[in-house]
Amino acid sequence: MTEYVCYIINVVLILSIFTYSLNLLLGYAGQFSMATAAFGGVGGYLSAWMAINLGISYLPGLLIAAVAGLVLGIVICLFAIRLSLEYLVVLTVAFSSASLSLIVLIPGLGGINSLQGVPAMSVFGFEATHQWQQTPLILIPTAIIVFMCWRLGESPYGRLLKSVRDDEDATLAVGKSPLKAKLYMFSITSAMAAVSGCILGFSTQLQSITYYGSPKQIQIIAEILSNVVVRKAHPPITSMLLPVILRL
Repeated sequence: MTEYVCYIINVVLILSIFTYSLNLLLGYAGQFSMATAAFGGVGGYLSAWMAINLGISYLPGLLIAAVAGLVLGIVICLFAIRLSLEYLVVLTVAFSSASLSLIVLIPGLGGINSLQGVPAMSVFGFEATHQWQQTPLILIPTAIIVFMCWRLGESPYGRLLKSVRDDEDATLAVGKSPLKAKLYMFSITSAMAAVSGCILGFSTQLQSITYYGSPKQIQIIAEILSNVVVRKAHPPITSMLLPVILRL
């Protein structure tokens, strides 16, 4: 298997985390975020900076990115939790623009240029310098996140989210809190996106603002729409094929 083929596989796996996280947020909780890619940028840049300056490795980087995304997701959701869908979109667009602009303004994060010098993936002394070596290290966290999305969607909690999405008043009538359900889901999916940004940085050994801008967010949304259009075929496969098609 050539390096390029493995590179494509790795990109598909990384982007699938973005897609599954937004699909869970939108499809089950009925919340639409335009900041999925930006959360990836926050997690990615934070873990990359700490890897360069503090020497953390791949696994601690994943944990740090997840915690950062979770905390930031909670903060954003506390402001957005009572907003209608239209205002939620506006708020997440504003957050995306502000966070990416802040990254550009901080010289220690590479400014408008990329943040280079991120160490290669290293797990228990094994350093993955080639794409084929990185594939299993990317596949494992991706599989865990995809399983979490499936389990959350099919669990009683997933049914609660569907009821929140369809009728918040009916959910309140049975003693459940729509606001708490939205808060949990927004923060969890933000953490997933942040993990994806961390993986991307360690895989490419750099971080670039172009990874997380509006084109990337639109691509994530396009992957979800492709699932809707060809849902009867196989939704997970269609979401993973779009990044490959865009690179042909």
